[in-house]
Amino acid sequence: MSAGSALMALATDTARGLSAEAARERLRRLGPNAIEARPPTSALAMLARQFTGLPVGMLLGASAVSVLTGDLLDAAVTVAVVGGNASIGFATESGSERIIRSMTVPQTSLVPVVRSGLGTLVRQEDIVPGDILVLKPNVVVAADARLIETEQLIVNEALLTGESEPVEKSAEAVCGPSTPLAERRNLVHKGSFIVSGAGRAVVVATGARTEVGRIDTETRAIETPRTPLERDLDNLGSKLALVSLAACGAFFLTGFIGGRPLIGMLKSAVALAVAAVPEGLPVTATTTLAIGLGELRRKGVIVRRLEAVEGLGSMQVVCFDKTGTLTENRMRLEHFHAGRAARLIGAHETHRHVEMAPVIDRMMEVAVLCSEVVFERQGDRIAPKGSSTEAALAQGAVDHGIDPFALRKRWGLADIAYRSETDRFMRSVHLDRASGRKLIAVKGDPVQVLSMCRLAITDRGKVSRLHADDRRRIQGATDELAGRGLRVLGFAIAEGNDRGRANGALVWLGAAALKDPVAPGVKSLVTRLRGAGIRPIMITGDQAATAHAIAMEIGLNGDRPLRVLESRALERLRPELLAAIARSTDVFARVPPSRKLRIVEALQSSGLIVGMSGDGFNDAPALRAADIAIAVGRDSASAARDVADIIVDGHDLGAIADGVEQGRTILSNIRKAVHYLISTNLSEIIVLVAESLIAGDQLETPMELLWLNLITDILPALGLAFEPPEPDVMSRPPRSSQEPLLAMSDLRHAALESAVMAGGVIGAHAFGLARYGPGPQTRTVTFLSLVTTQLMHALACRHDRFEPLGGRTLFGNGTLNAALVGATALQALAVASPPLRRLLGISAPSLVDLVVAGGTGLAAFAANEAMLAARLRRARDLEEVARA
Repeated sequence: MSAGSALMALATDTARGLSAEAARERLRRLGPNAIEARPPTSALAMLARQFTGLPVGMLLGASAVSVLTGDLLDAAVTVAVVGGNASIGFATESGSERIIRSMTVPQTSLVPVVRSGLGTLVRQEDIVPGDILVLKPNVVVAADARLIETEQLIVNEALLTGESEPVEKSAEAVCGPSTPLAERRNLVHKGSFIVSGAGRAVVVATGARTEVGRIDTETRAIETPRTPLERDLDNLGSKLALVSLAACGAFFLTGFIGGRPLIGMLKSAVALAVAAVPEGLPVTATTTLAIGLGELRRKGVIVRRLEAVEGLGSMQVVCFDKTGTLTENRMRLEHFHAGRAARLIGAHETHRHVEMAPVIDRMMEVAVLCSEVVFERQGDRIAPKGSSTEAALAQGAVDHGIDPFALRKRWGLADIAYRSETDRFMRSVHLDRASGRKLIAVKGDPVQVLSMCRLAITDRGKVSRLHADDRRRIQGATDELAGRGLRVLGFAIAEGNDRGRANGALVWLGAAALKDPVAPGVKSLVTRLRGAGIRPIMITGDQAATAHAIAMEIGLNGDRPLRVLESRALERLRPELLAAIARSTDVFARVPPSRKLRIVEALQSSGLIVGMSGDGFNDAPALRAADIAIAVGRDSASAARDVADIIVDGHDLGAIADGVEQGRTILSNIRKAVHYLISTNLSEIIVLVAESLIAGDQLETPMELLWLNLITDILPALGLAFEPPEPDVMSRPPRSSQEPLLAMSDLRHAALESAVMAGGVIGAHAFGLARYGPGPQTRTVTFLSLVTTQLMHALACRHDRFEPLGGRTLFGNGTLNAALVGATALQALAVASPPLRRLLGISAPSLVDLVVAGGTGLAAFAANEAMLAARLRRARDLEEVARA
């Protein structure tokens, strides 16, 4: 619509706006101009989440059966273990949620509007369609609105569109219905802010109907995917459930057929179920994640969900928004092309070019005079306030030694002409307060500014005529800078007479190049991610040239050719073709929010675990859909923070790589703990089934098995959670989304280790039967052998790739050492204390019993290490054959 048609459709006019009564009626009918805040995750929901998963469910089921069979102590201990796990998880996640919520402080702002013919301030929430917004510098746009008057209006829409450059708006422009968000020159949108110029606009959408509101609604509808660890633990729990049920069934049937009492066998079967389901698995996984979360929090990384810590380590692709994430979202003066010779001088190297100082002085004077920047004194420094481009130029002038207050005091502003659609430059006229001389200052598009100049400044400030060769050289120099993705502005000046001309000519001073600088730590982050096998991708609303320049600067593509694609090329692609293209593209440019989401989903559809990092409203849908959502900066949009799994509380993106390392270490340590728990618990099952097959033999008591699981499961498994990072943790490729926590070959190897351990314990049991016959003394030998074998096996599980320790220090994990010492001390207490011996159904061991138990543990450890060494040799041989 034209501006006039929009006013008629909304029953309002530019001069009077809405009446107070009409505004109240529309507010009542359409609701407030606010986007409903996402409710925080309730404490009850966070607590309930701690009790999900089959391992926890099976433990609770086993405790219920224990209650029914009268074993209240067994039930109480099992429930206590589950409750401890839930407490750790709840305390950690609720603490993170409180920190994240503290970042969002609701604000109510007053908005300048026209109502009943008068300018007034209205609460942002009370703005309605038909209101006339008064737009001026530094005003945040309160709603989506159609422009009806503009005067060199420049608007920053980075938070919404991802474009770093402010855009020029025009009330005269008419855009088609399919015009991309970033190109709607006749509209301003909620959340944008006015950089310079002025205007009026009629509100066309408020609240959830604004573009920001639509993004928020779209984001809420997207289901957050589960992390790889959540899926893995559930799958592992299902497998353990089947193994447990099969073992319990076989155990119960063999015992019942062998004539053992029904109730006794039921109790033993329940005890076996508890043995088969490692109590230590949930608490170890939760504790390992909580440890990692604490480490990251100390580095300024806040994690909303425990499992998301591990998810960072599993990422295969991470998509970065450019503006405000990879870059600082502020302009900085980088280079000068000074004078007629177009000499390239770094902004921080001007002291090396003394002969060009007069030229650069004049350029910086123009930057101060031909500008709407406001200068403020802040202690000993001068701070410019204004649009990012003008503020960067003004800061460069201050750094160059220009006193802006003295300069503006000398040269008073007489007239100013703003940049327009046809005249892409700003022109200001100044009067010398002492002499009355006139000065004309011009800055803007270097092509247009150069075309107006007949003269050029030379070294040491002299002036000479511009020739065709000079123009070609200067044009080539400015084009080269623009090709690097820099914003280039030309500068000219003239001494004016009463008609505002300087002998009919402007003098070309030179050009200045500015850029949105790369954020600290980005280059090293990209290097670390690439070294870790994670492919970084840039998705930005910016132009392809700008995105290409930033991508090359940070080494996004490594040593490969950089592939850049504009989003318009993706519009008609089928999903499967988009997925194939997305896998090989490094930079997506000119991307609106909806297509960011499509790109993330395309990468996921090709089987990749995708992380997304961003800071704006425009990033929220893609963040929500990503496997791991990372919001960057405390100043990131609330929509981004609300859906993020990870929040980098600051702008040091290197913390993301720290998170990847921490996540991989967590996964590695959970693998070690699961490996340990499965192999040791399976060894208990084998021993119990073997005992049930021996006629007249006495089985281990349920309390023995519960004691085993508490002492030899939880303490060593927690010790493995503190295992230091593997030396090559950041040089391994990320695991495939299809790769389970433990592969079938790993489970088979764990079963072999269990057989080795169980074989040794059964041999010790046979020794006890031969020496003492069935009874408590034999159970003591068996019990001590099981404990010793399992505790020593924890040392063999310090490598998560099923490899022998080799040259690594056997006791290199101090926490595990303490856990083993503690478990051994508790076991010694159980053996030395008559009341505990009676509870467990064992007797005091002899010296021979202790020697047999120790020898069994050492023999099993040595055998398993030898088996691991043989497996490693076979793997290396296969690799050599494959390479050959």
